[in-house]
Amino acid sequence: MPKPKRIIAISDLHVGSTHGLCPNKVELEDGGYYKASPLQRAVYKEWRALIRKHGEPDVLFFLGDGIDGKQKKEFGKPCWTTSLAKQGEIFGELIDQWHAKKVYAIHGTGYHVACEGERMEEAVMQDVTNSRADANGAFAPPHRFVEVGGVVFHLCHKVGVTTLWKSRPTTLSGEMTKARESHSRGLIPAYPDIILRGHAHRYNYIGDGFGAAFTVPPWQLVTPYAAMNSPLSWLPEIGCIEFTVSNGQWRHEGHTIDFRGKVKGLEKA
Repeated sequence: MPKPKRIIAISDLHVGSTHGLCPNKVELEDGGYYKASPLQRAVYKEWRALIRKHGEPDVLFFLGDGIDGKQKKEFGKPCWTTSLAKQGEIFGELIDQWHAKKVYAIHGTGYHVACEGERMEEAVMQDVTNSRADANGAFAPPHRFVEVGGVVFHLCHKVGVTTLWKSRPTTLSGEMTKARESHSRGLIPAYPDIILRGHAHRYNYIGDGFGAAFTVPPWQLVTPYAAMNSPLSWLPEIGCIEFTVSNGQWRHEGHTIDFRGKVKGLEKA
């Protein structure tokens, strides 16, 4: 009986955002420092706690949007730095903190991770310890199929997003339907047992007798833009998903942050 393998799936760090994942103190290009906000520090504390408990996995899957980019539409205001080099540096260090035996990444949304035709995640992942390239030599391709312990995973960043609570599983159901159709027509190399997506900034899961699909939770808090569009939106289910696979069988566990007591902002007149 082969030894079970552990997989950690993470997504949407948005390094550089004042609401994204960030170490408590970061040296800036001008010699100054950015000090993370209290809520950012709480998130980073949970990140480190998860690594202490679930680090050194056999495989780490990263689902894209490692950096926040230049935020051109908002003139860089939501960022503590718009330097893609600095964002990429911290992003790579955060991935390396997991000490994974193998790392498989895909790239995220062009608005965040692309600059003048260059995909920053591709550049960063080339230097991440134990990062794996695909058959074409890409370290952060648009999507990839990866088999671990007899279980086939399909990794891609984007998935449809809806604000309707009851419709949250619908987009994942659509991904499973597309996988069945593509496999029946011979358009994909294997039928995925597990479909993994980022982008939605929420943790969701559906499954049936043919497989399962997940949106991987993010590591970015509610941004001012998101709050403006939905002022009573709840904090995202920040965290990761852990899979254990062996001989074609799998199980999963979601690890998310409990924010009760950490959120401030009540004003008293």
